[in-house]
Amino acid sequence: FIFFIINNSTLSKSLFEEDFYEIQFNSNNIDEDKILKIKNLKIKTISKIFSNILIKKDYDKIIKNIDIDLTNTFIKNIIINDEKIINDNYYSKIKINFDKKKIIYYLREHNISYIEYLPKNFLTVIYEDNNLNKNLFSKNNIHYEYLKKNIDKYRFYKIPNLDINDRYLLNHIDIENKNLDKFQNFKSKYSDHDLILIISKNNNTNIKYSIYFLDENIFINIKELDYVKYNFKDLFNSIEFLVLDQWKKQNSIQNIVINNLYCEVTFYNLLELKQIKKNLDNVSIIENYNLNKISNNLNFYNVEYYGNINILLKLLQLNNLNIKYNDKFCKISLR
Repeated sequence: FIFFIINNSTLSKSLFEEDFYEIQFNSNNIDEDKILKIKNLKIKTISKIFSNILIKKDYDKIIKNIDIDLTNTFIKNIIINDEKIINDNYYSKIKINFDKKKIIYYLREHNISYIEYLPKNFLTVIYEDNNLNKNLFSKNNIHYEYLKKNIDKYRFYKIPNLDINDRYLLNHIDIENKNLDKFQNFKSKYSDHDLILIISKNNNTNIKYSIYFLDENIFINIKELDYVKYNFKDLFNSIEFLVLDQWKKQNSIQNIVINNLYCEVTFYNLLELKQIKKNLDNVSIIENYNLNKISNNLNFYNVEYYGNINILLKLLQLNNLNIKYNDKFCKISLR
């Protein structure tokens, strides 16, 4: 038998990287079975990467073509740690490292959009509209109560403070009218988190949920879910999948049009400049950056990139770069 255990203590640096997996099995032919297990792990890990970076529709298309030959073209190296063979028992920790640029190139060849990061969590507004009560930021809200009791399992959901200030910023009338100004003020309190709205209506025969995603100044109705009785586990797992897929659609990087940006790069020494260029190379949507002018501790580059400017700015920040942007001109420095 064989089983895989994800090492949760080892956090992936990006969606294109995987953790170490523990592999254990018993066999009369360890060498042959080891090759088979590593082959299975290759498919498992590349499938997970594509699942993370693609919307469901594109993932369903691409998964049909994922075989070992294609997977091997993406692999940079394989790390095997703590390998032990005792009699017929095998144990090791294995990590498959993939070449991010080769994965991106494959997606561009097939005109498939992707994402390079995911939000840490989503600010979650849950409004219960029952026959007798309307519960929002209160202790009587059974959905918040469930999330709070199971916080370790549902870190995807950012629970508001549920305090007086929350109730002042946003009330049930604001929710029913989808008052965008009030929602934006509420978001600002929590550092402009991505926000989802869940409206629950219980009419004693069934429970109907309306799931909304707030994309800038537009509420997107993702889906309506119906339950005969409360099933919080299924509900919140389903919402997480639906919301992430919608977020990917809104933030996917297109692979067709190349945009241009003129950037001023400041640095203190050549070592710092080298690090800045290394961080720029790690931003997959940057197709190229050409040196235009050199000055004292100041270089100017023409940057060619896919996607839109907001995604580029976010990716630069995620790659430890300070960025100031104003009308096709930017200033970049190392954090």
